[in-house]
Amino acid sequence: MIKICHMTSAHSSTDTRIFYKQCTSLSKAGYDVCLVAQGESYESNGIKIVGVPRINGGRLNRMTKVAKSVYKKALETDADIYQIHDPELLRYALKLKKKNKTVIFDSHEDFMVILLEKSYIPAIFRPVLNLFFNSYYRVVLKKFDAIITVTPHIYDKIKRVNRNTFMITNYPIIHNYSEEREYVFNNRIVFAGAIVKDWCHHTIINSLEKCINVRYILFGSGNEKYINELKTLTKWEFVDYLGKIPYTDVSEKLKDGSIGMAVAAYSRGAAYKIGSLGNQKIFEYMAEGLPIICTDFILWKEIIDKYKCGICVNPYNSDEIADAINYLLKNPEISKEMGENGRQAILKDFNWGIEEQKLLTLYKSLV
Repeated sequence: MIKICHMTSAHSSTDTRIFYKQCTSLSKAGYDVCLVAQGESYESNGIKIVGVPRINGGRLNRMTKVAKSVYKKALETDADIYQIHDPELLRYALKLKKKNKTVIFDSHEDFMVILLEKSYIPAIFRPVLNLFFNSYYRVVLKKFDAIITVTPHIYDKIKRVNRNTFMITNYPIIHNYSEEREYVFNNRIVFAGAIVKDWCHHTIINSLEKCINVRYILFGSGNEKYINELKTLTKWEFVDYLGKIPYTDVSEKLKDGSIGMAVAAYSRGAAYKIGSLGNQKIFEYMAEGLPIICTDFILWKEIIDKYKCGICVNPYNSDEIADAINYLLKNPEISKEMGENGRQAILKDFNWGIEEQKLLTLYKSLV
C-alpha cells in the first residue's frame, strides 16, 4: 500500500481542504494516509493524525520550531509521497527530496505576493523580503514532483515555473449540505468564516443603517482586536456573533439565513479585482441554496452572471451592499430562484467530486 503523509504547521488537523477533502479522498481511494499537524494524535476517517506539540510565541515560533517538529514527525512516518501545505515547510521539503522522496506542494494562496500584505512586517521591508522570497520560491518549486494550486491566476504563474502543476479548487463536498432545502425567508443574512478585516464585516454592519430590522449572523473564528472594533459600531446590536462552530454544523447554521454574505476586500492575493476560486465561501452558500451577495471580482461575477445566483457589489460601498440586501429581502421569489440556481450549479459544475478525480489522477501519475 502506498503511504502518503500530509504536513502542515499552520493549519489545524481538521482543516476542511486538507483533512475533509484531500486526506479523506486519498484514504477512500485505498492509500495509507497520515497527517502531521499541531495538537493531539488520533485516528479519524481512516486517517492517522500525528500530533506535534503546540508552541506559544506567535508566527516566528510556528515558522521555526513547529515547522521543524512537523518535519521530524513526518520523516518518522517513512511515507512514499509527502504533501506540504505551508511555505515555512519548503526548506524541509527540499530535505525530503534529498532523501529521494516524492514531494507535492499545495499552494493555497499566491505566495509570490503574500508578504506585501503582511501587516506584522514593517511596510518598508516588505518589497525587499518579497523579492528575496520570490527568488527562493521559484528555485524551490522547480525541484518538486508536482504543485497543486486553487485558482487560475496562481496556476498560470506556477505553471511557468513547474510544468507539473495542477489546479484543484476548493469546491464543496455535496453530501455535507442539505439535499432538499426549504427556502427560509427571514430578515437574517449569514456569514461563515474568518472574522477578519479582509471580509469587510465593518462595511456590512454599517450597511445595516439602511436596512430595516436585518440581523447579521456571524460564525467563525475571529481576530479579537477586530471583533472589539466591530462591537463599537452603531449597528452591532443587530449582529449575532456565534463564534467558531464545528465544520459539520455549518450547513445547519446556514439554513437559518436568507442571504449568504461573501464581501471580500480587493487584495494582491486575489489579484485585486480578478479574485480567486480558492476560498469556498460562495460555493458553500450555493450548495445550501442561498442567494449570494459577494464582491464584484471578475471570477466571481462570471459565476454570478452565468448562473444567476446572486448580486455582486463593491466591497467598500455600504450603500451598494444595503441596496442588494433590501432587494433580495423584498423579492423572496427572486431570492428563492437565485438560491436554487446556485444549488444546481454546485451539483453540476462546482463540487469536490470533480476535484477529487483530479487529485487521484495526480497521485496515480506519481506512483
